[in-house]
Amino acid sequence: QFEKFLTRYDYFGAAGVVDQYPRAFPEPVRRITAHMKGRSVFDYMNADKVLKKEDTEAFSFFPVRNMDYRKIYEFYLCTYIRFLQQDWHDYLLRLSPLLTSLLEFYLQKSYSFDVASISSREGEAWKIRSYIMSQKMPELLDFLNTKSESGRFRDSFVALSNLILILEYFINIRKANEAEQKIFDLFKGLREIEEELRNLAAHQMIVVSDDWAKRITR
Repeated sequence: QFEKFLTRYDYFGAAGVVDQYPRAFPEPVRRITAHMKGRSVFDYMNADKVLKKEDTEAFSFFPVRNMDYRKIYEFYLCTYIRFLQQDWHDYLLRLSPLLTSLLEFYLQKSYSFDVASISSREGEAWKIRSYIMSQKMPELLDFLNTKSESGRFRDSFVALSNLILILEYFINIRKANEAEQKIFDLFKGLREIEEELRNLAAHQMIVVSDDWAKRITR
């Protein structure tokens, strides 16, 4: 039963078996299973505390150790588990925050642009503010105004849709090379797929399956 849970990437189920029959499993197995259970729900900080030095020396647990990269990579792994489990609905709902984080990171590393510099906190999220842009990046605000149907950018939460526009702004002012243009086109294409799939899955009573996703994006 323990092995079946592992082959399905169901670390909660595997941890449940270990908790039920603790004497049947060596201590390192109990620690590693608890670690994977935590990481499968993005609780990697607490999951790391379960491991001992001997565990990390024996196995490679961390494909990415740099904390700047790890948050995104851990979220990607959690999303990929949903893909492997064919949990399409949850997988699609995770696409938007994953792609948003990737693009936010790309803007920061490639263009030295931190979206927090034009945003402020609202609850648990960041919201892009036009009044901050008018003071710090008026040219960006002018560009976003031209992209708005009303001709005026409205304050909005950080999302893939507005980050794509910000990337387009930098592409234009820097006269992007071929590689930068390809990356922009890739993000733009991913945005179109994400919007189509995620919105349908989130707002309609449909059965999300592999065939359905392929048919929608054909």
